[in-house]
Amino acid sequence: MSKKLLGLLLAIFISSISFAQRTVTGVVSDELGTLIGVTILEKGTSNGTTTDLEGKYRIEVADENAVLVFSYVGFDEQEIAVGERSQIEVMMTSGGVEL
Repeated sequence: MSKKLLGLLLAIFISSISFAQRTVTGVVSDELGTLIGVTILEKGTSNGTTTDLEGKYRIEVADENAVLVFSYVGFDEQEIAVGERSQIEVMMTSGGVEL
């Protein structure tokens, strides 16, 4: 393999690592069980998702510096730094709103 081709392949590999995303999964619940439709946003972006019928979510974030913001009507918003984790379980707490 020529040095030019090897250099090109190495450059592509390094650039793909720098743009690699991280997948984070988990379950969101409260004291009664899992929550459907919780909004999860990557802070500072429009990247987001919601929990499914089992309270599960999956989101691709930019990197380990990402912060996830969990919000749901009637509950306190939570911000959680991703760090090295690929799975984050969240327990939502009541926002003290009385109906």
